[in-house]
Amino acid sequence: MIVYLTYLTSAVVIITKWFDCTTTLKHINGIAMESNPIARALMYKFGIKGTVWFAFVVAVVVTVL
Repeated sequence: MIVYLTYLTSAVVIITKWFDCTTTLKHINGIAMESNPIARALMYKFGIKGTVWFAFVVAVVVTVL
């Protein structure tokens, strides 16, 4: 039972992160709107979409591990 709850929780974390990424891409109009200084620096280097989807991939990898 605990294994299934762990899988369910992992799936929910990944799904909510996906929603976070898609809504961020819809609502952010510029890099200056980002309040996280680390994300802002990455956005200058890799662009907004690249940074958002990189954060998603990192979240998925950490959740799966």
